[in-house]
Amino acid sequence: MLVLFGHSRVVVKHDARCLPCGRTQAKNWSLGYVMKVSPSAHMSYRNLPMLLLRARELLMQRFRPIIGSYGITDQQWRVLRTLYEKGPLEPRQISQMCAISNPSLAGVLSRMEEASWVRRDRFTTDRRRVLVSLIPASVERIAQIAREIEERYLEIENTAGTLVAARVYSAVNDLLNGLGKNDGEGDEFSESPTTLVCK
Repeated sequence: MLVLFGHSRVVVKHDARCLPCGRTQAKNWSLGYVMKVSPSAHMSYRNLPMLLLRARELLMQRFRPIIGSYGITDQQWRVLRTLYEKGPLEPRQISQMCAISNPSLAGVLSRMEEASWVRRDRFTTDRRRVLVSLIPASVERIAQIAREIEERYLEIENTAGTLVAARVYSAVNDLLNGLGKNDGEGDEFSESPTTLVCK
């Protein structure tokens, strides 16, 4: 289907390639009308979510070769780093801290457990609750990844500038605090899961 735009109308050309069944058909033309859009039309604010996505993708292009060389994905690295820095956590805590939905996280954790990165234990006091932790053998591997990640952060600071990186950290933290100050995050993690007995 070929669409040609005029000043205020669109010309649509149909041919045999548009037919699902593949039968030949005489070419025909039809006219339709579209609303004019001014070339200068724009919204008052820049697309902040899009800007953040573009920045994230540029950053991940520098980190993916590292984590990919260890056979892990972006999501898996977020989980591993969080457990490495915070210690054992429940899935609901990992979901919130790593911005991974609960249904997706279930599959992520299953694959990580099969790959001997993490283990899941149930609380003896409440069998419905699960604690996720790193297995001892994976800690050294994560430490090696962390060293390579740190080196890449230094390269980014050298390229973009240390002050620029510091301003980005500060601005993003202020944005998160401003948007999330009433989301109850502090209460979410008030109870340390490691204070409960797991088996």
